Amino acid sequence: LYNQEILACHANEDHHLDSLILKNQQVLSVSSLFVEIGRLSSLTGIFQNSNLKSLLLFDQSGFLITDDTCSTNLAGLFAAGDCRSKNFRQLVTASSDGAIAANSAIEFLSQV
Repeated sequence: LYNQEILACHANEDHHLDSLILKNQQVLSVSSLFVEIGRLSSLTGIFQNSNLKSLLLFDQSGFLITDDTCSTNLAGLFAAGDCRSKNFRQLVTASSDGAIAANSAIEFLSQV
């Protein structure tokens, strides 16, 4: 489904997802749900009134540019997940980014 708003998720007695109610009141029988809210960056709005916007490097789509340690161009500032400029936007890659960024931050702090 594309461009749909989910009003409610319902589970069966075993607490497993079994249906969704859409904004148009349509009820769908489902067993799983994968949500994607798009591939547009919301960072430009977040940093709109911040001086960080002029200090950070963004790609042409508005995602933060980082290296493979999740470091931004500002020393000590790390980015993880879907705010980064990268090829894949999946839960598993976001989780991996979080682990990389956390370890990179620990390493950075140990050198300060």
